[in-house]
Amino acid sequence: MQSEAAGGIVCAVVAVIVYLNTIPANFAFDDSFAVIHNGDVTNDSNSLWSLLVHDFWGQRISSEQSHKSWRPLTVLSFRMVRKIWGALPEHWRSSVVDRRLRTRLPYEEDEAAKRGLDPLLFHVSNVVVHAVVSAAVCRLSYYLLRLRWRPRPLLLLARTPGPPPEETRPRRRSWEQQQREQQQQQRVQHVSRLRAQRPTSSDGDAAAGETPKVGNSSWALGAEEASARQVGLRQRRKPAAAAAAPGVPPLPSVPRSEPRHCRWDETAAEPETRARLQRRLHIPAWFSGLAFAVHPVHTEAVAGVVGHAELLCAALAVPAVMLYVGAAQAAATSRATGRWTRGSVAAHWAAVTAAAALAAAAALAKEIGITVLGCMLAADVLLVPLVVVQSYAENCTTRPAAWRRLLRLLSWAVVEEPKLLRMSMLAAVGAGYVRFRSWVAVDQLVRIYRKVENPIAFSSSPMERVLTTGYLHARYAGLLLWPQHLAADWSFECVPMVAQLADPRNALTTVLYAGMTAVVLAARPWSVLATWRRAAAAPAEAIRPARALQPPSAAAAAAAGDDDDDDDDDDDQQQQQQQQQRQTRSCEEGGGEVDVGTAKDADAEGADAATRLWAARWRLFVLTGLLVGPFFPASNVLFYVGTFIGERKLGGRAATVPSLHRFLPSGFGAAVYNADADSRGPGGGRGGAARLSGPCADRRSNAGYSSQRKAAVTASRAVRKLTYAFTAVVLVLYAVRTWDRNWDWSTEEALFESAGKVCPGSAKVQLNLGILERRRGDLQAALRHFKAAKSIEPGYCEPSYWIGISLINAVPMLVRGLEPRTCGLLDA
Repeated sequence: MQSEAAGGIVCAVVAVIVYLNTIPANFAFDDSFAVIHNGDVTNDSNSLWSLLVHDFWGQRISSEQSHKSWRPLTVLSFRMVRKIWGALPEHWRSSVVDRRLRTRLPYEEDEAAKRGLDPLLFHVSNVVVHAVVSAAVCRLSYYLLRLRWRPRPLLLLARTPGPPPEETRPRRRSWEQQQREQQQQQRVQHVSRLRAQRPTSSDGDAAAGETPKVGNSSWALGAEEASARQVGLRQRRKPAAAAAAPGVPPLPSVPRSEPRHCRWDETAAEPETRARLQRRLHIPAWFSGLAFAVHPVHTEAVAGVVGHAELLCAALAVPAVMLYVGAAQAAATSRATGRWTRGSVAAHWAAVTAAAALAAAAALAKEIGITVLGCMLAADVLLVPLVVVQSYAENCTTRPAAWRRLLRLLSWAVVEEPKLLRMSMLAAVGAGYVRFRSWVAVDQLVRIYRKVENPIAFSSSPMERVLTTGYLHARYAGLLLWPQHLAADWSFECVPMVAQLADPRNALTTVLYAGMTAVVLAARPWSVLATWRRAAAAPAEAIRPARALQPPSAAAAAAAGDDDDDDDDDDDQQQQQQQQQRQTRSCEEGGGEVDVGTAKDADAEGADAATRLWAARWRLFVLTGLLVGPFFPASNVLFYVGTFIGERKLGGRAATVPSLHRFLPSGFGAAVYNADADSRGPGGGRGGAARLSGPCADRRSNAGYSSQRKAAVTASRAVRKLTYAFTAVVLVLYAVRTWDRNWDWSTEEALFESAGKVCPGSAKVQLNLGILERRRGDLQAALRHFKAAKSIEPGYCEPSYWIGISLINAVPMLVRGLEPRTCGLLDA
């Protein structure tokens, strides 16, 4: 825990250092509309209710001209920052404003100062919240990585404590066990006869403190009791009242051969194994948190005041995921181990309720926060097991009636298993949010976007829309992997449309979707449905003790896969046949046999298969819950949005941890796997490579095995070190790129000049560059940019307006330029 806390602190400190140069920045781009000209932020006369009925920009959200961005919690945060700024001493505020005026260019306007605002505290709050989120991402990385390397089945079968009735308890005893039990019964009967013959006092009671004697009966009694206690069956502890009887030796109780209560406890692993795993999680978790802290794609969310919505959403959503998944996992473990008490039930539902409340608050900070509910559902389906606790009354040979099975299933689903209630609660929270937002905003979608903002919606070719949308997703993935070219505006026609199948850019789309498809197929999500079907049948069906709950090393292959629906005897026969086939493999060199058919090797192979399936499902959760799911509403798949490409959808969407997905399953996850390779052996399994027996088990083969294992361990360590070194270099490059990118957000002039270098073909970028040239007084340059914007999109009306304004302003300048010549002619 100290290392986890230290990792969070380090990530937070690095996040602050990297974004220090954003604190003196000015308001830029959309900040003026969201803060300076927003009455809900600057005007205290606007009530708190106005935050619910107005959009993010201060307009009435039910209006058709509204942007439909409903973020009342973020607007409330802006108002609080503005109040804190107003509460500062006057000389502090004056010194800050004077310094900002000295650094401002002559042609730049200072509308914020006229309204009593300054961006200093707004930028400070963004940096602080980003540091908090980076620390939370580091803790989430620890949790997810620990969950990744502790596989567990998705169906746990347990028994209620207490012995079954004698008449219904199945007993399979060997001949030796029957002989021992007969001898035990004979000894007990003999001891009973000796007690009946013991001498008594005159009043019929044994003398206090005396040992009963009948010749050598005292010795015989002690010997018989000693021999009875030495029987290889378990003795039961006697109650204190029976042991306190004076002068009477305690009766040895007849032991019961009750079945073991198969319980799986996650803490049953060796302490050394847990400690070694914990040590190997430090570097990947720290790298993940640092990657989130220094990734350049987050610059727009941190350096821009408007990005406070994404950061606040992140600060609420990341703890929500940790609370929910932790509560679900703890509930499954408690139910499987018999510790599902009233206190644990209350703690479970308190954590789930808090997680749902945090998710709703994240949605009030930014709409994309509601997708954290989908992340929770994905974790509950893919990573949290179902637990079926069967009572001994159900362990009978007769099949119960259909109506009894149905009642038992309903009782298990509603009363015993909290999974379905948890998922129903999340669905209710999501439906309630959508319903309330519809009541407030009337319309959920933006209807006022234009072609220059999202050209996909205005394309007449269905194939062009599909191909461009796919390539758009590939560009988003490229920004995560290689954030070299970043721009504040990616509007039309910065990225040309993909109109033909022969376009080489379709190769990137193919690679992206092929990788996603491979992740989905490796996880076999359809097997989860088979698991649920088996879980639905388990509460009302009798199970054999041999098929009860086992540790993951033995039963995880069957329980995690959940694809087998055959009878238990058929499965045992198939396993025996496979074991016999493995035992008959011939040695390639000496004609001997490879001893890989033992039960230990079979368990190791099954555990490896279950571990691989668990890892695939974990990657599927990261893909669907942390990347695709939160991005899906803005992906132009369900509906068209008002932005073609927005870096805030990646960087500011820290609640979904988009950068974390890139590092955990691929780079850092591979590093942890390589770190664990030295305990696996060259064969890749947990039991190491198969050893040779018979004629192959000579000195040469054993020496070859040792050298092979040593070479594999050395190679794995080298790969691990190279992976860590490469990742460290990437993080340093990210930090340098972020620091350099922050300067682009210092002023609007620097921001649009950098956008003009990345997207010279964007009509909106050319328009903004023309406006900047007008402020500088260069009308000729402004007209060139306005005409370029008009040529890119002829239907774009704003360049025509600015062209007309510029021409009108050029007339007085022309008149002033002609005045000297006119005066010279008059004088002549």
